[in-house]
Amino acid sequence: MAEFIHLNSPRSPTEMVSVNCAAIVDNLLESELFGHEKGAFTGAVERKPGRFEEADNATLFLDEIGEMSIALQPKLLRALQEKEFRRVGGSQTIRFNARMIAATNRNLKQQCVSGAFREDLFYRISVFTLHIPPLRERPEDILMLSEKFVGEAAARFGRPAPALADVTRRVLLDYAWPGNVRELANVIEASVLLCDDEQLQPRHLHGIAVADRVPAAPSAAASFPDDKDLLAAAERKALIEALARFDGNRARTAEFLNMSRRNLIYKLKKHSLLNRDK
Repeated sequence: MAEFIHLNSPRSPTEMVSVNCAAIVDNLLESELFGHEKGAFTGAVERKPGRFEEADNATLFLDEIGEMSIALQPKLLRALQEKEFRRVGGSQTIRFNARMIAATNRNLKQQCVSGAFREDLFYRISVFTLHIPPLRERPEDILMLSEKFVGEAAARFGRPAPALADVTRRVLLDYAWPGNVRELANVIEASVLLCDDEQLQPRHLHGIAVADRVPAAPSAAASFPDDKDLLAAAERKALIEALARFDGNRARTAEFLNMSRRNLIYKLKKHSLLNRDK
């Protein structure tokens, strides 16, 4: 939806800049949004512009904004109100002109009551709101999005795009998708990595076909990996393949995986892969 709004606006000649607030470690998100100066923190060996600078005269899409920490929210609010910001470790005020679109699967009004989300920021970003029904209520979108995500993941990881087997299509349509489009995208991305066939089969789908569609004997439950374990294994495999593709070069690997260099280093440490890079 955010991309549709951007492409049908006067800002369409520019590229929309997207940030998934839930996918970036909290202490790295400020630098990702606002950029940083050389020496601002350990590992900041050069100045790096942030997403706000990249989105100047374009559209900035903040996905899963409800996951943003309460500590970072005042800085975002100030940037939106004043149309200016400073890089982390910097003193120069930078002006920007960007349309901001935010999305969340959380109830931000309830988060305001609980203190997890600032009320002033809520009213700042909710000038115009669209409620998109959950994916389970839009079955016509499931296969279309699945094929889109398969193509994107295959291109990202440099491998042929597998077709969706007929039985896989039925599984995708039957599943409830409590995590909506984000869950579908993650499942498809990991499944493309795990796929060892010309067609994407139910066995590649993070175990959702087993866990949610096929009744199993109680003793069989332990034989299937936890969903988080499968996600971690898929992420580790993606990192290994990307590092190998670029001969361990961190900068090129981060660019290929569409993440910051700091976020890449964090994930390499998480998966004990730092010895594979240069």
